[in-house]
Amino acid sequence: QAPWSLSSPAIPPHAMCSMKPTSVILLSLLAWSCEASPVNSVVKLLAELKGRIEADGQKEQASYDKYSCWCEATLGRKAN
Repeated sequence: QAPWSLSSPAIPPHAMCSMKPTSVILLSLLAWSCEASPVNSVVKLLAELKGRIEADGQKEQASYDKYSCWCEATLGRKAN
């Protein structure tokens, strides 16, 4: 008889009950850490989206700065 069987006196029944949730948690963590998991795909997509948004924000800021400078210069010319 294998030492891990349910009828084995080496493992008391209360220990088996406490091992079940632990094994479920370990299996969940294993599935979560897998490269192809949906959670990892979403995290990867969000990271890519964050990079794109930050790059777009820098471009928009540069355009705004240029327009703002033009407005100030034009306003200065018209005021004189």
